[in-house]
Amino acid sequence: MKDDKLPSAYIQDMKLLLKDDYDDFISSYNEKNHKAVSVNTKKLSRDDLKKIIGNNYEDVPWSDSGIYTDSDDMMSKNPMYHTGAYYIQEPSAMAPANYLDVQKGMKVLDMCASPGGKTFQISQKLSDEDLLISNDINTNRILPLLRNIEYHGLRNVMITNENQENLSKNFSSFFDRILLDAPCSGEGMFRKDKKLIPSYERSRKETVEIQKDLLEKAALMLKVGGKLLYSTCTFNTEENEKNILNFLSKHSEFELIDIPKKNGMMSFDFLKESARFFPHKTKSEGHFLCLMCKKSETEKNIFEETDLKRESYIDSKYEKKKYLDRKKLPKEYIEFEKKFLNCKLEGNFFMQNNSLYLEIFDKILKYKIRIARNGLYLGDLKNNEFVISSALIRYLKSKDFQYTINFGLNDERVIKYIKGETLIIDGIKDGDYIVCLEDYPIGLVRAKNSKLKNMYNKNWRIM
Repeated sequence: MKDDKLPSAYIQDMKLLLKDDYDDFISSYNEKNHKAVSVNTKKLSRDDLKKIIGNNYEDVPWSDSGIYTDSDDMMSKNPMYHTGAYYIQEPSAMAPANYLDVQKGMKVLDMCASPGGKTFQISQKLSDEDLLISNDINTNRILPLLRNIEYHGLRNVMITNENQENLSKNFSSFFDRILLDAPCSGEGMFRKDKKLIPSYERSRKETVEIQKDLLEKAALMLKVGGKLLYSTCTFNTEENEKNILNFLSKHSEFELIDIPKKNGMMSFDFLKESARFFPHKTKSEGHFLCLMCKKSETEKNIFEETDLKRESYIDSKYEKKKYLDRKKLPKEYIEFEKKFLNCKLEGNFFMQNNSLYLEIFDKILKYKIRIARNGLYLGDLKNNEFVISSALIRYLKSKDFQYTINFGLNDERVIKYIKGETLIIDGIKDGDYIVCLEDYPIGLVRAKNSKLKNMYNKNWRIM
């Protein structure tokens, strides 16, 4: 790509920013961009996936679960994709979740989460009983976020569709870790996706004030001792270093944490603790990261909320949400569990409109917020039976099911199944079975007279 096909303001900025490195940078636009996947470590390890798909793949060095691949298309067409074993993700986009330092036992917020790649990564670093709130203000972006949570079998996520003002009212000083992968002008993705260029001028004008407001709300929601990682996929300093320096000038309670510069990562002297990804230096597209720790409470919180208790997100005028004891679960579910599963689920069971859920967040909030999903959707009561959800199938392991059909990677029947076709297996007993690939659950079939009625999620089928 030549300079004249890129926005003139962008070219001017990059020349000033990179100086002698500019020619190498712009030459990278003529090179092939790098492809990668992030492995679902709730299901298998990076080495496990390599053994299945081939060992000739290089690890993404700044990710504990990333693998470089030949192409997105190749990995999306590999049958293993349909087990939720991995998420197709740009290599530099794997860095924010890995540098956030998430540990088991923490409460975490992904502030601008859709389509869910970073939520996918963070969820794996937590136990199934820990809380990850994954928020996106754009209602149109909630469905892809929900799809990715269910597709990969994640249990510990509450998906919200809220503005940050309402979130901060409910979750003052609540989170141990916050990821703010902020909306930005997307300069770092121009090489990969030329469709972003036409909207560049408008998005660049609009994003800085949005980013500043998001940082302010993040400061309110982070605990003392907690860490906040701010990231963008753009290059200009207004959305990156200058935003952080402006934030720190108003928030003495925050301090910078240095991100080690390895594998081509770099920073500029005016914010040397941050990290930059440039395509001529790293095997990735562009990204900016800055990690901060909250040393003390924000002055705004101290001034406004000194009379509130630590658990102020619970409003005392409401009773705690009532969950079903196992003894009070619908008999259809209990019968299903006894007949079909080798395990018993435990937790906060909640029934709504004939659908059964295992919720992760069990508090009543002070202010109402829009919740798209709270934890794991188990299934539905239909015609006096319990029908298991795709989300639960993907969450459980093959050993948890009493009746399974396991196909190998090269079995052509797997492709037929994920296309929604009827399968035939002579002599199979009538009943419900979980279809697995290499022992990783995919979906449900109902066998009768050797014919297997395909009950794979219609929204997930391939053409």
